[in-house]
Amino acid sequence: MLAVERGSVNSVSEMLKAGADANAATSNGTTALMLAVVKDDAVRVAALVATLLQAGADVNAATDGGWTALVLAVNASHDANGKVLSVLLSAGANASAAAPGGWTAALLAAKACAWDPFFALLAAGANASAATDDGWTGLMFAAQCGDESTVSALLQAGADVNRGTVPTTA
Repeated sequence: MLAVERGSVNSVSEMLKAGADANAATSNGTTALMLAVVKDDAVRVAALVATLLQAGADVNAATDGGWTALVLAVNASHDANGKVLSVLLSAGANASAAAPGGWTAALLAAKACAWDPFFALLAAGANASAATDDGWTGLMFAAQCGDESTVSALLQAGADVNRGTVPTTA
């Protein structure tokens, strides 16, 4: 895991070839894949993620607190070009997986007004009407961000206009 934290793709690859467990986890369930996705170099992260996945890393493993690599990647928001998100989704990451508080990767993207990853997650099966435990929806975040085209696109995708935190809705 130290090689992942350092971002050393070659070292990670060599250790995996030598038999390192791609699914080894810390005491709280954090895997090398999860450590990789929060690094701030998207090109290197995409290479680390691909290397770990090729070695059998579980793309849907979750920490003891319920955080998956996909949710962590979007929360870290270092993936401006969507490369890491694309690799994770192509490997079968659950686009609807939720972290504590009901925060899905799509809702985290919406909160940040990051619409490219948000719509990539919807295309991969995330629920357009998902809500946090507090009742916040992607539609509410789009309205809060002042993004009229996203509000329109979400309504066309079937987002529930009446779902939200009482007394606030989109």
